[in-house]
Amino acid sequence: MEVKTMKKYISLLLVIMIMCMPITSFANPLTDTITNVVEKGTNVAKDIAVKTVENGADTIKKVTNFAVMSIADIIKAFTDIATHWAKNFIAQLVKDGVVSGYPDGTFRPDANIKVSEFTVLVLKANNIEIEKAEGVWYQGVVNTAINHGIIKKSEFNNYDRYINRGEMTRMIIRALGEIPSTGKTNFADDSQIPSHLKGYVKKAVELGIIGGYPDNTFKPYGNATRAESTVVIQKMRDIKNGTLKPNEPKPPIEEKPVVTDPVPITKMPQRLYDMKAKSIFSDSTDIKELNKMVDEMSGMYIKQSKDFIPIYYGFNYKDYSDFKDKCKYYMAGKWSYKDEDEILFTDEYLDKIIQDRVKNEIIQEARFFTEDKLVYINERGDTAVRGIMQFRYLSGKNLPSGVEVGKWYEQDVEILWYEPLLNPQQNNWKHTDSLYCGIKFISQPREIK
Repeated sequence: MEVKTMKKYISLLLVIMIMCMPITSFANPLTDTITNVVEKGTNVAKDIAVKTVENGADTIKKVTNFAVMSIADIIKAFTDIATHWAKNFIAQLVKDGVVSGYPDGTFRPDANIKVSEFTVLVLKANNIEIEKAEGVWYQGVVNTAINHGIIKKSEFNNYDRYINRGEMTRMIIRALGEIPSTGKTNFADDSQIPSHLKGYVKKAVELGIIGGYPDNTFKPYGNATRAESTVVIQKMRDIKNGTLKPNEPKPPIEEKPVVTDPVPITKMPQRLYDMKAKSIFSDSTDIKELNKMVDEMSGMYIKQSKDFIPIYYGFNYKDYSDFKDKCKYYMAGKWSYKDEDEILFTDEYLDKIIQDRVKNEIIQEARFFTEDKLVYINERGDTAVRGIMQFRYLSGKNLPSGVEVGKWYEQDVEILWYEPLLNPQQNNWKHTDSLYCGIKFISQPREIK
């Protein structure tokens, strides 16, 4: 009896010991998913373990926090920041426990950040303890920020929306205890920076916390990204630590006329009618004659073309979260990317486009002009909408020959549409009745003076 009792006692003791042992999971920072325990509303990593491969053998490195990892290892631990311009800022804040990534091993640097989320980062970066409060998860965050003068009551009517760049600088300057500057900024869009934010923007620039875009605009109403937020947060910390020197004050630049968009084209030039057209249904090369076959449908194709071009060529590598879904309303089927042999489905094709444009840091805008008599069915049976595309790049590398950032260009093109035979792949999402199948460039880009 005593032996049985002793066995039960030993078994119970073993169970207790096992339950009390620390449980560690391992992940390869280069290939495996990094598991972060995230507290709602703080997005702060609590625990991580890493397994690396050294000299062909697995070496387990038990890590309880990113704080013990090098900046290089933290960058490798995320799947989407290795080549990002803000990777070092991101890694430093992750290392210090101010911010973290997502359970799938991504950081999503170009995703937008909400007012509530950015407020949390400001408080954590300043080691301000967040008050407890009932209600929504960020109520204590808001109360704390108000009590410390970082935001004011009723300043935001919605803390669950994205914060813009102007609002972000205001919060940073207040957290530093700095006084807003006076006067104009040197940005080309200075007139678009609201007066209640301009002093904060100017001060943040003077302190070296934030800058503008390659076209010398600030874009105060543009949504701030997670990457941008880590940069201003880290620079705020550097100022407090005395490691960031303010920018040398610059004399006000002479105001130049604001570059406006080109005047919309209301009448198409004769050259578009003089260009020959080929059709599967007629020997005529006169586009006006060929137009008679689709005259009643011209309006639909024109509307689709005008709607689609600003989407397809209106890319921003810093925020392209809805690009794919918008394009897919007009696209389905299979595609060849840049004349490669591989045939891709629409999702894969758009992924390729996104990767290429992000790599080249493309920010572009475009619009399309045409008129009713420039629509016809071409030699392949596609409906072609001939017209003029106006476009400009606000940022980018490896641009088309002769094209420069910041300048407007126009180019004669044909937007091509086809009537699909429905198949399962095309039925996976809602799309237009006629689908985009390509663009034909029928002239070289011309700078709009």
